[in-house]
Amino acid sequence: SGFLDPATGRFFTEEYEFYLKQIFLIRHGEAGAQRMSAPLTPVGVRQIRSTAEYMAHEFDLAEFEAFCSPYLRCRHAANIFSEVTGLKFSVDDKVARQGVYESDKDFCTRIHDSLMVSPAKAVYITHCDFILNFTEQALSQRVMIDSMPGGSVTFIDAKRLVYCGRVCYSSAVPESESKVL
Repeated sequence: SGFLDPATGRFFTEEYEFYLKQIFLIRHGEAGAQRMSAPLTPVGVRQIRSTAEYMAHEFDLAEFEAFCSPYLRCRHAANIFSEVTGLKFSVDDKVARQGVYESDKDFCTRIHDSLMVSPAKAVYITHCDFILNFTEQALSQRVMIDSMPGGSVTFIDAKRLVYCGRVCYSSAVPESESKVL
């Protein structure tokens, strides 16, 4: 037995904790550069469109709230995702990648705060470092990868990691274009 905090969806015992939430974390597609102002490349556009088509077909996203990082590549991906799925994204500074002058401790605190206020059903378009750290905090366990392809999906369903960095491309994105960035 354990305790459930209804305000945050956090379930915890003396041994472990997890969150009773369904969360999709989508890595932005391939971008032209690592600058904040870099848009998606044509490959990145195809990656995101294909992922959005897959998710619209496989999941009922009607009750999900959607958020994206303020970086242009994430806002660009959110616009494409919105066109395909109908989800409306809010730009949220808390889901950005780790800042150049942001300590690891401050980054982890920001992610923890995001997890605590995350709706029970949420879609995030963000960055690899945010996805990996968010997943580890949500599940209270180490994720044993350090990168993931653009446009890939990580799905957390309560205490279960359904998939991490899953590529959902159709034939619209050739395998040679689905490289890890």
